Amino acid sequence: MRASGLSVIVKLISTNALINTVQRTSLKAGLHISHTLRTIGPESGFHFEGSSINIMPNRKKASREIPSREYIGAVIVTHQPDHGLESMLHSIAVRAGKVVIVDNNSRPEVRDWLQSLTAETGCTLLLNEQNLGVAAGLNQGIRFVADRGCAWALMLDQDSKPAPDMVESLCQGYSRLINPEETAILAPRIVDASTGRDAPFLTRSWGFFFRRVACNTAVIDNITTAITSGALLRIASFIDLDGYREDFFIDYVDTEFCLRLQVNGWRLAAICPATLHHHLGKRTRTRIGPIQAYPTHHSPARWYTIGRNRVQMLKTYAVRFPHWLAYELIASAFTTLRMLLTEEERIAKLRSVLLGTGDGLRGRMGPPA
Repeated sequence: MRASGLSVIVKLISTNALINTVQRTSLKAGLHISHTLRTIGPESGFHFEGSSINIMPNRKKASREIPSREYIGAVIVTHQPDHGLESMLHSIAVRAGKVVIVDNNSRPEVRDWLQSLTAETGCTLLLNEQNLGVAAGLNQGIRFVADRGCAWALMLDQDSKPAPDMVESLCQGYSRLINPEETAILAPRIVDASTGRDAPFLTRSWGFFFRRVACNTAVIDNITTAITSGALLRIASFIDLDGYREDFFIDYVDTEFCLRLQVNGWRLAAICPATLHHHLGKRTRTRIGPIQAYPTHHSPARWYTIGRNRVQMLKTYAVRFPHWLAYELIASAFTTLRMLLTEEERIAKLRSVLLGTGDGLRGRMGPPA
């Protein structure tokens, strides 16, 4: 029986059979079994007892999983990383109980360098023979540290730069949460490394109205989304959801997971004393009339997955999260217009986003061609 956020319905003839089934079930940390006995009476023409076995997050146990160094596993997904990874890895190796790099088919010389680097720092390197995408790499890495006793996963991009006290600040912020046992993600304050500007967090206001909240307080409870890099993830919630959507490959992977967490009763919070310097694309500063803009210069291939995955997001979450829908429509219109006005290869990128939108409507997912 698979115990990873599934709801398994088993009809049993006797209570003894139920007990034997439960005893044979091996659960991962942070999950528990609840069952409900039900009887179908004579009015249905026959009589039997059935049992519903639900494998779900154990919130009482989760409340005891307070983040601390020995229970944190850092997960870094790489593809053609540069040597900036080295300083980050040395810093994180002494702040997490386990560190694993999942490399998505970098060049042979890069893989050789990663092997030397992980041997030097005592970290683990998992090598994929093809680029499986960010989501698959995260799933591999998180399951790896979970199998080695970690209760929390610290996810990092290869070019991110966490502040020296980021991990400690995230752990300390846990005690300030309103409902810590229901919180799946602790996110740091994000500083755009290209612009030096803080990224505000999206929160719900009312209906289609949203707010973008700056990190001016110690904690922001109930944020709507958080980027993957720098986030401290409760592994029990990851198991509850069966991981990230691998068919998304790259774009919207983090947003989809955040919204799915909330659909399943989990919460997200920002811990503002924790800081991560993060690169979003290859930003440059330019002007559109009186407006200062920072285009990301994503490739046409990225614009394809942006267009495709956006359609899937709207189909799945637009009704349930109207404030996110309003923000997404505004942000998408602005970033597309910014690309058309300020970036090179704009025709190729526009063609890619339109092609991706069409494939998203048809449900064609997976790695981009």
